[in-house]
Amino acid sequence: MRTLFLKQSIDPFGPWRPVDYRREDPASILEKFYYKPTLWEMTCFLQADWKIIPSSGTGVFNRYVARFHRLAKLLARHQTEVVSPDSIDFAVYDIVISTEACLTESLTAQFPHTLFLYFMNEHDNQEYNEHRNAPAAAYDYFLDHMCGVTAERVGDFPLSISMPYLRAPDVVRKIFPRDRDRAARPKIWIDARFIARAALGSARALWTERCDRYAHELRAKHEVEIFYRSNIYRDYYDVQDPSSRDAPGYYADMRHADYFIGLTAAGAGQALCDAASLGLACVGTPLLVYHRMTCVPQALCADLGPAISLVKQWHHDERLRASIVASQDAAIDLNMRQGPLRCLELARAKKRKPSARRSATISP
Repeated sequence: MRTLFLKQSIDPFGPWRPVDYRREDPASILEKFYYKPTLWEMTCFLQADWKIIPSSGTGVFNRYVARFHRLAKLLARHQTEVVSPDSIDFAVYDIVISTEACLTESLTAQFPHTLFLYFMNEHDNQEYNEHRNAPAAAYDYFLDHMCGVTAERVGDFPLSISMPYLRAPDVVRKIFPRDRDRAARPKIWIDARFIARAALGSARALWTERCDRYAHELRAKHEVEIFYRSNIYRDYYDVQDPSSRDAPGYYADMRHADYFIGLTAAGAGQALCDAASLGLACVGTPLLVYHRMTCVPQALCADLGPAISLVKQWHHDERLRASIVASQDAAIDLNMRQGPLRCLELARAKKRKPSARRSATISP
């Protein structure tokens, strides 16, 4: 299925220049991403193109991002080849996925054989739940990246698809191979949000020197090596200039760890999936849907102490650690590759047979 991703010029997620997947390679495409690589893996898995259109609408995400003036200037300076949606021939694509509902019904109606889908970047709001139950009129389905964990069924026709962000661990490991030699101490990547919240005692904490001191104390107390990436949390939307290569640098930094611990109950849990794509053995929280999808059951913890103890157990048993990673790989292949792909194929088939009644929800 030929796929197109679409984003608005105000959107910091995704690439800052268009992508023609057939003319590029995964590494060069990642260089176009500002800082958050989640949709890069999905781009690689679907072999998708990207186009950027002018910002439109007054949804919660547009209002939220517009408050960050430094980010707006950065996007205006570096984003190129922004085109009108009216100039795009959507008929050449089987599937069009936009981040936010940014197309009009009059436009999408001109392409009856193209499947139009959309994600929403921000989910912790009432608007997300409204879209989950009543998708925008211009689209065939709403892609619920939270996977229905709090969805309310309204009637039998909400038209939402449970759709995690798809993964491409084969691509990630080819570009960012890891050193397989076992270190004397476990090398653990800890999610920076967890460190900030633990150090500062606030769910909305921004990174300070106190967070670095807390991480140093953890190293000494547990006799482990700790890695993290904190710059993005020093200010909200602290996105760097594209020349900083922040997105590829994220994978390049994380690959030096052997384990990942993320216990902060925020979002869906995609940072753990970044680590799993690299081949790190992961410990997560049962409160996050992606963690439950990916981790082996014994690797779902509530507290940091037991999580580090578990990592130490894995570290002293190479065969056990390998089996953990193999289980994660199988889970990702089922839950974030093959299952969702079947959903997309089914949705496309139903679009091309408009007489067929669409079910209330489509799940992997």
